[in-house]
Amino acid sequence: MVIRKSITSYSASGAHENDIRRERFSDRNAGFIRPGDKPDSPLPDKSGVPMVVSRRSRRNGSLMIELIVAMAILTACLLPLAYSIFSERRLARASYQRAIAMELVDGEMEILAAGEWRAFPLGKHPYPVRANAATNLPPGKFLLTVEPGKVRLEWQPGIKRHGGAVVRELVLK
Repeated sequence: MVIRKSITSYSASGAHENDIRRERFSDRNAGFIRPGDKPDSPLPDKSGVPMVVSRRSRRNGSLMIELIVAMAILTACLLPLAYSIFSERRLARASYQRAIAMELVDGEMEILAAGEWRAFPLGKHPYPVRANAATNLPPGKFLLTVEPGKVRLEWQPGIKRHGGAVVRELVLK
């Protein structure tokens, strides 16, 4: 492949002339060490001028590789830890929401057991909860089922993995 390179040269009169020089990729080494080269000999860079690669730059290169490997090991260890912390946080939130739902259902069930269930006809009905703690629950609904000889109150979350359903049943005498 042939490329063109524009070189600006200045004459003694101060004017510059554009000289176009052709150069082949095979004529230059582009700074890479070939297998037959001596490691401490000067290497040509992209412009064709020899450059020297010192032992210090090789040490810096090995330090850079060591740093990259250390960062990869650290990342491989921290990603599972971060995932476990996130999943534990989600589990704690679901447990908290389930505890609130159980407390509300148990409290309302005591009210229903005291005789409040007689105010509802047979069948399934949405049950209104007036407790302030219900604001800490995810979207969901309370359902009251009145059957002959049995009253059932349940909370069903509208979103999965947010505590699960809570059901309490009262057998009437």
